[in-house]
Amino acid sequence: MKETLEFSWFRAKTCRLKKTVSHLLAAFLGVGLGLQEGERWKNSRRLLTPAFHFETIQPYIKIFQESADILLGKWASSPSREVELFHDIGLLTTHDSFLRAVHENTQAIMDRFRTPLHHSDFVYNLTSAGRRFKKNSEIVGCKADEIIKKRRKALMERPEEEALRRQEHFDFLDILLEARRDDGQGLTDEEIRAEVRTFMFAGLDTVTSAISWILYCLALYPEHQQKCREEIDLLFENGNDLQRADLCNVPYLKLCINESMRLYSPVPIICRLSDKEYEIQGRTLPSGTFLYVNIFAIHRNPYIWKNPEVFDPLRFTEENTKKRPSHTFIPFSSGRRNCIGKNFAMAEIKSTIAMILHRFELTVNEDNMVSMEDLLTVLVLRSKKGLKVNVAPRDQNHNSSTVCSERANIKC
Repeated sequence: MKETLEFSWFRAKTCRLKKTVSHLLAAFLGVGLGLQEGERWKNSRRLLTPAFHFETIQPYIKIFQESADILLGKWASSPSREVELFHDIGLLTTHDSFLRAVHENTQAIMDRFRTPLHHSDFVYNLTSAGRRFKKNSEIVGCKADEIIKKRRKALMERPEEEALRRQEHFDFLDILLEARRDDGQGLTDEEIRAEVRTFMFAGLDTVTSAISWILYCLALYPEHQQKCREEIDLLFENGNDLQRADLCNVPYLKLCINESMRLYSPVPIICRLSDKEYEIQGRTLPSGTFLYVNIFAIHRNPYIWKNPEVFDPLRFTEENTKKRPSHTFIPFSSGRRNCIGKNFAMAEIKSTIAMILHRFELTVNEDNMVSMEDLLTVLVLRSKKGLKVNVAPRDQNHNSSTVCSERANIKC
């Protein structure tokens, strides 16, 4: 009888946690792919997967470069300057009011989760924080509606031009507008809005966090920054346009990206609901258990990683990677519900960092170094005091013909 009561209490508690987390996120993003379950999730995943195929990425590389050019022009306006990475990198993908709305609401979700009284919509909406959350949600929602409306208008007013564009570049929004379920029905307006809001958020905060921490690590370790730069300079020898194939030809940069995301996981914690009974370290977890997966802790586990606090990109050579279990490095999650936009995100990360390192040298002042006490989880990993580095334009006569001697031997 006691075991039955304990089991019922455990199931009820985990069910409440799941509903709370989903509810708080849905209030901001809607019920997009990340919050869906069962057959609804399977159908959405199947419909959206083509939007992130390798072949669809190439046209975006030009967009990544154009956005980065604007940022680099801003940095080049003074000989040397200190920049806050989260702010400046975030502006690559959106404007300031949207960026501020996203950051304030991600913090609000964490604050609300830690305050049980605010789990009630009625109570929360009466508070100043609740009113601010609603206003920010409207800003994000309006931006999503603006994007959808603009594409639909173009399709109606210029159907032939849009048809030609889609032949060359059939993107995420095209797929949402054209998607059909097995019964032939398209997505509702609210479903499309939810997916656009979800991917706008995912594409902004997570990639911003990844790029910012990678740049911070490279600024902190100039010897690794230089090795990355040597192979990056070769990509730009024949012009300034990167191709998808170029992004596969930067092995040392890839090692540094992985090592940076190991130390500073862009998304440090994810949630899962167990689909069956599991036994973990002698304890039985029933089906339906709400689980927190601490990616940050996994990536710094001393039983897996030798000297886990040390920045060592060579951990991720092909030889060393084969020695570790597959789930010891999961910056994009893992399994069936891994990040659908992993390839897209990596293309944006590589191209943005390549352009920055080609044009600038990065350093960190001692008082801007980040300690464990400075780390802050606001759905993504941030720093309480910001992430500040110094950027200085490189000598335009730099020699790009020198390639780090290790490159030819790196397999990753």
